[in-house]
Amino acid sequence: MLLVVLTLSYNIQLLLGWILFIKSPLVHEFWSNYALYVKHRQMRFFGMEHVTVMTICIGTINYYTFQCYRKIGHKQVYHYLWKRYCWLFTLILLSIPWSFSPLTSRPNFR
Repeated sequence: MLLVVLTLSYNIQLLLGWILFIKSPLVHEFWSNYALYVKHRQMRFFGMEHVTVMTICIGTINYYTFQCYRKIGHKQVYHYLWKRYCWLFTLILLSIPWSFSPLTSRPNFR
């Protein structure tokens, strides 16, 4: 049951993130002048790197979760999943635009 709740929650988060990505004026500006903005760290982070890393991580989490659904009943299934979740969660935390991140210069709250 916990796997179902986790899977549903991070897939909803991915869907909301993609909706915000598509609607973002910052991203539209990035893609309107790609050659110029790809050289700027903050614009590149929001226009390309953040969404790419998050999508790959969530896709990989989905893959590992569905692999575990096939192996339910084995002793090592949750240990297998836990190790992979920790690595992917670390990547997700590194890709969040924190206020102290060297990749962005945005406040946590506006």
